[in-house]
Amino acid sequence: MRSIVPEAVLAFYVLLISLVAFKAVSKRFRMAVLGAAVACVSLFVVFLRIPATDLGLRSDTASPAAIAYGIFTLLAAAALLLLSRRRAGQGTPSHWYRNPHLLFFFIPVSFAQQFLFQGVLLFELRTVLSPFLAILITAAVFGYLHVIYRDPLSSALVGFAGGVCFASLFVLFPNLIVASVSHSILNFTAVYCGFFGVDTGENAP
Repeated sequence: MRSIVPEAVLAFYVLLISLVAFKAVSKRFRMAVLGAAVACVSLFVVFLRIPATDLGLRSDTASPAAIAYGIFTLLAAAALLLLSRRRAGQGTPSHWYRNPHLLFFFIPVSFAQQFLFQGVLLFELRTVLSPFLAILITAAVFGYLHVIYRDPLSSALVGFAGGVCFASLFVLFPNLIVASVSHSILNFTAVYCGFFGVDTGENAP
């Protein structure tokens, strides 16, 4: 049974993303889908008794991870800000300080995504694949997650690039908390710069 777990986790993620991407589930319920994914995967982690340290919940890597992720976060945030100035018709959302995603949701969403992708998917793939392939597949699925946004191709490319960086850093410095803080900052920056829409209607991301 344990040997098919990586494939099962991968298929589960792709299925959930596809349900939203192809509008089998309304994009208005994407947060509910994310919550359901976290709940199911958490039960899976408990059932298989995966140690917390394997998920990146550890303190021994905190210091080197903070330095590595700190440098990456600064560089990536600067790159997003520069790119946003070159995107025609893009800009910061009006009244961003009233936007619930930018004020509240980006933090739990970022932690949930790091748990699902780096903590669980990357870990599982590395049990059957080389780190290189595990990183690429994790990044590809993370990029696929971003096709639900307003500009699918650009969002997927940004998501894939971010996924490669996050997965690579996690292999070198496995720390879920530090990774999640970094992701939260970049998530906020990307949405603020207009890369990912945050509408709540049917045409929402």
